[in-house]
Amino acid sequence: NWVGGNRLLKLVVRPGFTVRERIDGTPGGRIGRAMDGREYPMHDFTAIIGDDISIAIVSLDVYGLDVQNDGTVRLTLLRSPYYAHHDPFSVPQVHDFPVTDQGIHEYEISVLLMSTFDLDRVCAEVTRKERPLVISETTRGMPSRV
Repeated sequence: NWVGGNRLLKLVVRPGFTVRERIDGTPGGRIGRAMDGREYPMHDFTAIIGDDISIAIVSLDVYGLDVQNDGTVRLTLLRSPYYAHHDPFSVPQVHDFPVTDQGIHEYEISVLLMSTFDLDRVCAEVTRKERPLVISETTRGMPSRV
């Protein structure tokens, strides 16, 4: 239940290995991006890839992230700027401007640890989140009752 004002909340994932490549999901595809600390949009997943280990982070609830030059992933979970606050406007000390991202937020985040990056496995996890199982046949093989 977020009630912070004019703040930014990030979830930090430190890989513990040397990262040589980064791939982010984009609408309809994926793109390799720099690990330069700049924030970029995220769609469905991000992956950091080392020589013999990779981590993919899959979430439909996270829309932005940055990756530091050491491979540290910082997922942007919440922002709480003032509504329609544009630079160079300066907010007075006493004000009643409302802020964004207030209230309850829930996130479903999967972390996939892989020896080698497997895009098919990542896409399967994205699909599992996008189209969760609603019904399943569980009586197959049971004898009929006549």
